Amino acid sequence: MKVTTTLVRYIRSGFLPVLTLGVMPDAIAQKSAELQYVIRVEPAFSGSTAKYIAEALLAIDPNSEVSVDVPSQRVKVRTSVPVAAQSLQAGLAGSGLQVVQVQQVLPTDPIARAETIMATFGFPIYVDTGHPEQDQANYATAKSAWIDADPARYQELMRQLYGEPTPLIER
Repeated sequence: MKVTTTLVRYIRSGFLPVLTLGVMPDAIAQKSAELQYVIRVEPAFSGSTAKYIAEALLAIDPNSEVSVDVPSQRVKVRTSVPVAAQSLQAGLAGSGLQVVQVQQVLPTDPIARAETIMATFGFPIYVDTGHPEQDQANYATAKSAWIDADPARYQELMRQLYGEPTPLIER
């Protein structure tokens, strides 16, 4: 809680220091973030082809909320699973529809934004089982394994979170 309070104070004052993932996720990674996307497909779809879009998105995450608006040709999805254009296109195979754009909608709140970016990258989350010492150890192990498995992906996550390359941190 103290980390969150300090983080919020820095954000409110307009000064967000470069924080390491060794501190930040402990404060914000308590639950899976909700991801929102706006998707564009071509050619224009009708009511009968809109069902293919909804089915393809539900195949990626059966618990997602999908909105396919035919008059505006707008597709929105709220999910806890990252949506990639390739996986959506695979689900649309045979429909005649082409995925043109999958754009993630990021929250304006800095903490929610960081949660969303981390969820998109598949960064491990802290799971509170009521045993703080073991939970922290489990989280630290998962975090280290994730970073060690793909240091380039970690660097990209840092770039997304902080807007510039950040050197690998010691764990």
